[in-house]
Amino acid sequence: MSVEVDTAQNLRRSIFYRKNVSKGTKLKLNDLEIKSPGIGLHPKEIGQIVGKTIIKSVKKDFPVSWEDIKN
Repeated sequence: MSVEVDTAQNLRRSIFYRKNVSKGTKLKLNDLEIKSPGIGLHPKEIGQIVGKTIIKSVKKDFPVSWEDIKN
């Protein structure tokens, strides 16, 4: 069962930061990328993220989290 969960997670995709992004930056589409594994926000949520302000600096290749974004 655990192997199946790991495999499914690796096959899913999520939104990641394409580059380092500084606190206070408004996210643009080119700041983000969609890739595996599925450990972050689902790609269908990318439209809700673009234009939002980052409340802390984030590093390249980290998954996007709602905790990073000012609502």
